[in-house]
Formats: sequence, structure tokens, C-alpha cells
Amino acid sequence: MRGWLVVVLGLCGCAHESPIDEGVDRLVSGSPARIGSFMYDTLSLGGVWFPDPACQRFSTAGPVARGDRPKLAHCLASLHLARGKRRTSVPNMVTVVYPPGIELEAAFADQDNQTNLLGWLGYTGRESAQDALPTITQELMESHRRGSAGALDHALLDGELAARRVTSLFAWVKICIDAAGAVTSVRPRLTNSVAAQQVFVAAASAWTFEPVVLAGQPTPVCSMILAGYPRQPDLPLPFVIPPGVTDLPVVSLDALGPPRTGRIAWMPDWQNRYASTGALACVDETGAVDRVAIVRRSGVAEYDDLVRRTLRGWAFVPYVAGERPLRVCAALVLSRCWVDGATHACPPLH
Repeated sequence: MRGWLVVVLGLCGCAHESPIDEGVDRLVSGSPARIGSFMYDTLSLGGVWFPDPACQRFSTAGPVARGDRPKLAHCLASLHLARGKRRTSVPNMVTVVYPPGIELEAAFADQDNQTNLLGWLGYTGRESAQDALPTITQELMESHRRGSAGALDHALLDGELAARRVTSLFAWVKICIDAAGAVTSVRPRLTNSVAAQQVFVAAASAWTFEPVVLAGQPTPVCSMILAGYPRQPDLPLPFVIPPGVTDLPVVSLDALGPPRTGRIAWMPDWQNRYASTGALACVDETGAVDRVAIVRRSGVAEYDDLVRRTLRGWAFVPYVAGERPLRVCAALVLSRCWVDGATHACPPLH
């Protein structure tokens, strides 16, 4: 059977081999020659922290000119990059880390007869040009937390666990702190419970941290934090939803349950193994999808249009919060991961 596989941004501890492993191995090799040999024609950076002043011209976001790429390769080699522990929800993207705990996302693509080319490298979960602070791992951020402020409302969360009939509640939030360690923003990204997300955001807003020191200087930083109750689930990082796309809460597809109406479309015949579409399917108070936003394009307009048309035909049981239906948007990735019975870089179907 040839069909679509929907990779749900929900409770999944799936592990899978990636077709971009070769590209990742080059990136973390520490060899300027190997790193420089696999850069995409339109390579762009989305912010990289460099301790070496000679490399700091590459710290800002933007395309990298071809003539600057040998120097960039040397600068990246000097970082001692390693593959990160955290997975992403996008088939062609991984995390990489380097001392003292900086975390980046790296995206790869095919071009002509070359595969696994580095197309983008930048701060984790970066939404926009204004979202420009270095990102650090959750472990490093949590190691700097001080005090016990920001207690959770256990009674509310226990009630939400029972109401949702799930084993764990979660929310992805991006937390930013200033050079003194004070929280400057807590931005929710994805959850399986709007009520739990509100609890997590309120708690995180009360946290305080020891300053994070980079190159001897206290530095403002951000981190993508996965909050969970009663335990933290193993979930991939959510894809980025640009500012202004929606003001509604963004939930995982499993928060809505399976569609009660709709269809799974057949996959068009094409060869790009990396192509995936990140979409928001926004539902009204009746559970019907009344808006679809394509927020991460596959690069093939026909595919993205098919995703949009398919999702517009879906409907769910209404999402209920506080005994009333609530408008929400479900985040999901659709990709060519299931072809003639073989999986390609994607977890099993939920």
C-alpha cells in the first residue's frame, strides 16, 4: 500500500534511523574539509554562538555567500559539535550541541546528485528575526534553576489527567532569561492539554535562574523546555510556527483524538525523501476543521495543496476545556514516510 503517514506531534517515544545520518556525521566530524564539502547552494544560518571573535560574523541569521563557506567550515569545526539527544518532528532535521551546552537545529536536503547537504543551521525553535538569543539544552537551563518557586497545581493536573484519559500531560514552552537569570518570556509552543499548559506557563514564569555564562560573560539565553506531569514524556521538538499565524492554542493531534470524518489521501509519486509538510488544522467549537495553515512547506506545491485540501475535510469531537468547546489548532507533520510497506525515517503510524 502506498499512502501518507501522519507523524503526530503527540506522545511518541519512537526511535528510527534517519537517512540524513551521513550528513550529520560530516557536520560533527570536526573536519573543515568534510564540513565544507556538503553545503547546500542556498545555505542559511539562523543564529550560531561562536566564542572565537574571528567567527562571530557568522553569528547572525542570513544566507552564507559561497566565498565565505570555507571560513564558516573552519569556524563550525572549532565548535566541537556533537549530535544532540533530542529528536525533531521534521524528517530532515536533527539537533546538534556543543560546549557549554548550546543547542542548534540542522536541516538537510538533496541537490542534483548530492545527498545530505546542510541547508540550514540555527538556534533551536527560532520563530523570527527577533527570536535571536542563543539556545541552550534543557539540562543546562534546569541546572541553573534556583529555589522552588513556581509550584504546580497538582489537583488541577490530576483532574485533567482523568478528564483527558492520558498517562501524561505535556507542554513545550520556550523560556528566555536575561543576563541576571530573570525570566523574560515563556512562550507556549505545543501541548496535549490547554489547562495543563496554562499551569506550566504560570509556574515557569515564577522561576529564577543563576546567570548562564558564555565565554566568561553572563548572557541572555533561551531554551526549549518540555514540561510533563506526572512524568516527562519522550517527545520530539515541535516544528516552528511563525508569529501571526494563529492566536489559538496549539495542541497535538492526539489531544483531539482520531478524525470522525475525513480521508487519508494517496501519496503523489515523487522522489524527495525529505519532503514533509508542517500544517495547522484549526477546529471550531463543533470540531470541524475551518482553517488550514501550511506553516512548513515541502517544496512541492502540489503536495502542500493536497495536504490543505485533505485536512479541510477532517472533523473531530470538539475540544472541551472547562466544560465548554474551545477553538484550537492541531499541529501535525505529513511526510512521505510509508512507501510500498517500507518506512523511511519516520516512526510508526499512530
